Amino acid sequence: MRSSFDRTVLGGVPRDKLVLWLAQAQDAYAALAMGVSVVSASYEGKSISYSTKDLPRLEAFIEMLQEQISGHRYRRALRPSW
Repeated sequence: MRSSFDRTVLGGVPRDKLVLWLAQAQDAYAALAMGVSVVSASYEGKSISYSTKDLPRLEAFIEMLQEQISGHRYRRALRPSW
């Protein structure tokens, strides 16, 4: 039986590649959070750059990779808005 993760955007990507991407994304997130203005990552000749305005998008990508690797879907905790 196929899991629902096989039908995601990342369903056919090998686990070792997902782990590599996760490490790169986490490194980029940490650098941006610590004040680096632009961070770039590349793999197989393709490159992407992130700036501090991309932190939410990068966080979502990290969560998607973590879910794909672990096979579990995570729900974000509700954050109160005052």
